Amino acid sequence: MAAWEFSEPAGTTLTNAAILRGKPFADADAPFRWTGDIDGVEINGRDQLQIRRPLSESKTATLLPLHPSKPSDSQVALTVTIDNAKFVGQTEDEQLRFALMHDDQPSSVVARMIFGRDGGRIVVRGEGSADHQSIPASILAERDAIKKPLVLRLVVDTGTDAYRIEMRPIDVPAFQTLGQGKIAPDQSTRFLRVDVSGDFASPNELVTIDRLELSGNYTSRSQK
Repeated sequence: MAAWEFSEPAGTTLTNAAILRGKPFADADAPFRWTGDIDGVEINGRDQLQIRRPLSESKTATLLPLHPSKPSDSQVALTVTIDNAKFVGQTEDEQLRFALMHDDQPSSVVARMIFGRDGGRIVVRGEGSADHQSIPASILAERDAIKKPLVLRLVVDTGTDAYRIEMRPIDVPAFQTLGQGKIAPDQSTRFLRVDVSGDFASPNELVTIDRLELSGNYTSRSQK
């Protein structure tokens, strides 16, 4: 397990956020380090990572290389706890994208979870590396703001060449599967990519993330 809880002072960027590390990351063969910061994304001093950025900001994505010391299980899960989300801009172009990647190129997505706005509603959907293996959008809020914190999870299983997206409200212990699809064979999850798309700078518009967590064991760079 590796997790980020964003308890640093206001203004701290993602690359300076503390990481909580357990197996298999405590003995990983290289440290977990984000490759850079995303413009307009920083800790707000209330144990949250806040996204509030104009469209003109240039740095929109960052990568986290996964360097395990040994290969093991094929199933990997990324869990994202979203505390607040409110979209009020006239253009519905706001998206947060979380992808598990085979390598560090943007085209090497194994599976991706996309959180954003569509038709005046907040939705989440998925994209897999196999042809036509998208998970259709599921409605998380009928209007432009979520009513309570929610937890989203992207699960990738390279043993069965499958992925799925799950969700639960913060006060519900069990996850609900929103959809599942296939990934291309012979993939491994060597990178996590987070990117922000669209304009998050309208008055009162923001997204705050309470926690990011990676779980499962990761395929080593020497594998596949």
